[in-house]
Amino acid sequence: MDKFEIKKYFKDVIVSAAVGERKPFAEIFNIALNRLNIKPEEAFFVGDYYPYDIVGAKDVGMKTFWLNQGQKDEKREHADFVISEINEILNYLND
Repeated sequence: MDKFEIKKYFKDVIVSAAVGERKPFAEIFNIALNRLNIKPEEAFFVGDYYPYDIVGAKDVGMKTFWLNQGQKDEKREHADFVISEINEILNYLND
């Protein structure tokens, strides 16, 4: 985030080592939701590692964007949205 100078666009950053929880377990997602004071249905999660990112976020009720950069997408139906580049998120958020 520092490298790309985008940290200013985020209210909070949750690092698994700092909070003692990790994906795909629900607790790390719940920590993020609680710290932001939002409900799962008000949030979305972007991840590139399907088993941890998408499955974990879906398990707590978040909408998901799977950043699929050439992986087999046989599990595509489980993600709410499948994108190949991060900027594609804007296409969905502007609708």
